Order: sequence, then structure tokens, then C-alpha cells
Amino acid sequence: MRETKYKAWILPTKRMANVTGLCWQSKGLAVEVLRLGETDVDSKAAQEFWWNGKEAVLREFTGLKDKNGMEIYEGDILDCGSGLYPVTWSDEWGWGLDISGQEWYSVSDYVRFGCVIRGNVHENPELLK
Repeated sequence: MRETKYKAWILPTKRMANVTGLCWQSKGLAVEVLRLGETDVDSKAAQEFWWNGKEAVLREFTGLKDKNGMEIYEGDILDCGSGLYPVTWSDEWGWGLDISGQEWYSVSDYVRFGCVIRGNVHENPELLK
């Protein structure tokens, strides 16, 4: 069984953050994130913040890693040699690569061939143009 964890794209700040907690409330989802220091990702001065679920886009861990050992999350953009493709979820097929909105390929199949993460759809949308 794969580890369940998330990252979140925080809309008001336009920053990615590691999710440390989720809380379902009567008003909807609340997302707790750990915001790391501006210059040092290992900063001991990290702080925790809660965001309304409407202000954060959750990115789920796929359970897979790229050829460099980086964890692959929903919305990551993978370079698989033949192009750059976003990782998306399909209720019918699971984690996959959406090839030009026409074809669906399993992420696990492509990762075996040495895909690498080049960015994600939130921070690097220009990679898909």
C-alpha cells in the first residue's frame, strides 16, 4: 500500500507547500501546511498555517518516484523523452499521463522508462505550451 500524502498549491500566495494536516469542517476542508523559509528549505523557522480548502489546490502523491528518486505528485510535469506530460487522475484508469487530451498512458509504465519531473502545472504552466 502506498503512503498517502499531499502537497498544496496555495492560491493567495502562489506557493507550493507540504501538507501537514487536513480537517473536514462544516464549512468545508481546511488544509494545514508547513511554510518553509524563503532561502532555506530545511529552515528550523518553518511555521504552520491553516488555509480554507478553497484557497489551496491539493496535489496527491502517486506512490511513484522519477528516475532521480523524486516523488511524483498529481500535477507534476514529466519529461518522458517524447515530450512533457502532466500527471492526472482518472477514476477509470488511475494515475496517468494525458497526452494532448486524446490518449491516456499509465504513469507507472512510463516511470519504468526513466521519466523525470521538470516542474508542475501550477508553478511551470509554460512547460505545457
